[in-house]
Amino acid sequence: ARHRCIVQRHQKGITDTWNFIDPLKGDKLLNIHVKGHFITNAGEGVRQAALAGLGISNHSFWHVQDDLNAGKLVQILPEFIVEPTAIYAVVPDRKLMPNKVKVLIEYLQEHFKNFNK
Repeated sequence: ARHRCIVQRHQKGITDTWNFIDPLKGDKLLNIHVKGHFITNAGEGVRQAALAGLGISNHSFWHVQDDLNAGKLVQILPEFIVEPTAIYAVVPDRKLMPNKVKVLIEYLQEHFKNFNK
């Protein structure tokens, strides 16, 4: 809460509360209010700001796994799990969805399963 953080602005405002699951306290949900010295409206902007050393970011593993593996970013507080969020595939109509779109969605479901940490 007292560190320089990178926060994201959404339609509903700034995401200035980060939610973690604390396994040391029986998987209790912790809501940490953070202050942003850098604010962006894009997840990739948060990533780039973290890579530039502008502060601490809160990311899903799928977004920064390559950076972690390359040593460009370092995970802090690994014992705290970021509260899971959903990723949605938005399509005009499920009934008329082309097979290639179905295959892509199935691939993405399988791909993102591997990032649950």
